[in-house]
Amino acid sequence: MTPMTPMTPMTPVSESSGIVPQLQNIVITVNLACSLDLKSIALQARNAEYNPKRFAAVIMRIREPRTTALIFSSGKMVCTGAKSEEQSRLAARKYARVVQKLGFPAKFLDFKIQNMVGSCDVCFPIRLEGSPLTWYSDKLERLKLLKDEKEELQQRVMKAMDKKVQADQMKWKIMSCKMRIEQLKEAICFGNEEVKSGKDLLLRAQDDSQRLYRRANRHQEKKDKIDRHNRRLGELLEKRGKDLQVRLEQLAEIRRGHILELTAHIFPTQEEKQGTRDPADVVAECDLALTSSTVSELAEARRTTYLSGRWIWDDQNGETSISITGPWIILPSNGDYTSYYSWVEEKRTSQGPETDHVNPAHTISAALCYATQLVNILSHILDVNLPKKLCNSEFCGENLSRYRFTRAVNKLNTNILHLCFSQHVETELLHPHHTLRNIMFLVSPENKNLGRTGPFEISADLEESMEFVEPGAAGQAEESGDEAVTDEETDLGTDWETVPSPRFCDIPSQPMELSQSTAMQASQPIGSSTAGGMISSAAASVTSWFRAYTGQR
Repeated sequence: MTPMTPMTPMTPVSESSGIVPQLQNIVITVNLACSLDLKSIALQARNAEYNPKRFAAVIMRIREPRTTALIFSSGKMVCTGAKSEEQSRLAARKYARVVQKLGFPAKFLDFKIQNMVGSCDVCFPIRLEGSPLTWYSDKLERLKLLKDEKEELQQRVMKAMDKKVQADQMKWKIMSCKMRIEQLKEAICFGNEEVKSGKDLLLRAQDDSQRLYRRANRHQEKKDKIDRHNRRLGELLEKRGKDLQVRLEQLAEIRRGHILELTAHIFPTQEEKQGTRDPADVVAECDLALTSSTVSELAEARRTTYLSGRWIWDDQNGETSISITGPWIILPSNGDYTSYYSWVEEKRTSQGPETDHVNPAHTISAALCYATQLVNILSHILDVNLPKKLCNSEFCGENLSRYRFTRAVNKLNTNILHLCFSQHVETELLHPHHTLRNIMFLVSPENKNLGRTGPFEISADLEESMEFVEPGAAGQAEESGDEAVTDEETDLGTDWETVPSPRFCDIPSQPMELSQSTAMQASQPIGSSTAGGMISSAAASVTSWFRAYTGQR
């Protein structure tokens, strides 16, 4: 390749020629002299970016002067983009001030210009491929000569070292043979010692085997004795198990007798037919001046309730209910307590006097109170821990919200189902919302498992149905304290006298003459309250007797 003619060096351009370089970028570094939390700076500062996966520094920008800073967690900062030293210093101080305002003890130390980039126009073309080519060709020729000299030197050295290498190889072979001979001698000596020690071990092993054989005979005798002892213990355990089973049956019989006495004398439950005659029909028979249309209108008005701006049909004639502690305290057998919700809504919306004879809300409240008392007593007698903590005072409020009432009813039904499972009541007979009917199946004399003790299985379907409460049925817990209801433990014996006296005796339950119904309306509230007090006193007596019987003072 023909070398190119070198270019004539150009004379430097003076300032008088008008060529002046312009600064385009200045890179400076500053030490803030403190450790920094980059994540906190990125979250609080404006125009800041921080992505530790891409770059381990916060990228911050300001508009005046238009610069960019890289802030590291060690306190080092790099600032670029300024056009002059003054702008670089000013921008660095602004960044340090931003870091100080974010709560870091930043300082301004070691300001140093690391790099400056400038540009200029020399007003003539520059050839970059001229003289360097000749210089490169000279270097290649010199490199080739050096490689040739190196190869010649290596060949001479290799020829001189061949004899030395051969002599060293012979010496190494001789030395390795001597070492192998010594190793063989040592291995032979070690083998002789191993044989001798093996013979000694064999003799000791024979002695040990004889001694172990004698011990095995003695251990066999001990094993036979242990087997005989285990058989005696098994027979004793079987006998004790039979005795325990007999005692458990006796305990179950005693518990069954106590429960039957309790349900027969204090908490009697039976089905009641609600097919009573309407009082409007009785009035119509007594007053002959009323026409048939008037009688039908009165009957229809008797069976409806004005609630939340509309008339609701609440006739319960013909339905089957279950009574507890008396025929006046009843619950719907199907678990439908909408009449209580209707009464609560009417009390909330209307400002007039109470009309307790329209709605059996007090009946439902009193029946649930007695059912809760009965369930708590049964849990003590049967020695079963209830899953839900509930006391009968939760049903004694004057104006329970729909949420609190439904929550308490669900807890009561859950406890009843738990008792039914513990006494092996057939799951086909149970229903998660039939409160008193489930109790009747539990304490029924036909239940042969009543009073039993031991493990039991819980029906997952019934448990899940009790855990789920429909939003429409439970209502919303926006009223005061409804959402903060807790399951705090309550003493059973302190809640007997809080049972409300049911104010539902104004309406006769059997057909009678108009004069007799008037007399009954005047006399029954006194008797009802007296009966409620007697029942409460009897229940308190049963509780004290049971605690004295079980030793719970």
